[in-house]
Order: sequence, then structure tokens, then C-alpha cells
Amino acid sequence: MNRHLSDDEIAAAVAAEKLAPERARHLEDCVPCRREVDGLLELIAERRRALEAEGPDFEKQRQQILEGLAHPAAPVVALHRRHIWRPILAAAAALVAVVGIWLQMTRHRPAAVLRPLPVEQILSDVDATLADRSVPGFESLDSMIPAPDEMASMIDDTKTAS
Repeated sequence: MNRHLSDDEIAAAVAAEKLAPERARHLEDCVPCRREVDGLLELIAERRRALEAEGPDFEKQRQQILEGLAHPAAPVVALHRRHIWRPILAAAAALVAVVGIWLQMTRHRPAAVLRPLPVEQILSDVDATLADRSVPGFESLDSMIPAPDEMASMIDDTKTAS
């Protein structure tokens, strides 16, 4: 079976990697596969030449820099000394802002009024609600628990049944 090279095998051939012996023989004998590999190699070479032609001329740039250093275009001006008042004024403005915000927050805060809780009233309301037999879920459970003699008879019934 003499199938053409796969894309991975063509990429390996272009990268000059070693192919399996039968695949290397196929590449030597098969004109379409050889054309594809040669075409890709030529494309890479053309792109490399174009990039080298487009690339910057570092030697020319070096000469321009050296000429600029030898003959400066304008005299060098000394930098002005920074004013010391600017940082001091900025710190003072920040301090005024912080103090102003703090004063506004403390001045407008409502005073907390604590009234004692009417604990006795709350407890009496809860007791009245629990004592009310009309509220579903709060009725007495006494009617659901059997009397002791009823329990004894229930136990006797289970023993006789088994």
C-alpha cells in the first residue's frame, strides 16, 4: 500500500525530522508529495527573505544615535526643583477631608433610645395564646395518651396474638 504522506509527515519532512524508512522512500519516489514539501520549503525561504528585507537596519540606527550624542540638537536644560509646598498642601487637604467626614458622621448620628422590654406582658401574652384551645396545634395531648389500664390491655392483646 503506497498512500501519500499525511500532514504530520509532511510537516516533519519540512522540519527536517527523520521519517520512517518506507515513508522516506515514498517521499523520494512520489512527485506530488515531493512538490508539496518543496513548495512549503520555498514558501518558508521567501518569507525569511521578506522579513530580512523588512527588518530594521541596526547599523544605520546605531550611527544615527552616535551622531545625535556627538552633536546634541538642543542644549540640555536643568530640571526645576520640585516645590516642597505641593506635598504639604496635599496632605493638609486630605486631613481636612477626613476630619470633615468624621464630624459629619458623628453629628448626624441619631441617639439610640433604649426602652426596657415589657417581659411580663410578653410572657402573659404567650401563656394566653397557649391556653387558648381554639388555636390549632396547641391543644392538649392528654386525650391522645392511653390510660395505664388501657395500656395493660393493649400489651395483653399483643401477647395473646403472638
